[in-house]
Amino acid sequence: MKLDISTLNMLMVLFAIIQAAILLFQYELNKSYRGLGWWALGSVAGATGFTLNFFRDIGFLREWILIFSNALVVIPTIFFHIGIARFLSQNERRCFLITLWVGFMTVF
Repeated sequence: MKLDISTLNMLMVLFAIIQAAILLFQYELNKSYRGLGWWALGSVAGATGFTLNFFRDIGFLREWILIFSNALVVIPTIFFHIGIARFLSQNERRCFLITLWVGFMTVF
């Protein structure tokens, strides 16, 4: 098997989908724990972002796919942060996190 970017992306998509499925299953089993839904949402967003990388070669959609895939690969970090803060019964600073994400997307 040749290890190139496409193969690594395919493996990343596979692992991200498995992680999202496990966290969604965990969320369905344990809805009483706060924060699990944010973790599941972050995993689904990350899996979607990595899946969009397969379509980067489509000429007329290339720029939009680059923007959306990178946005969906970065935003799970924010979702995981919110989930951890809620799991630990702490307040998250959503305005700061949204500003950070918008700042990243603006620079990108």
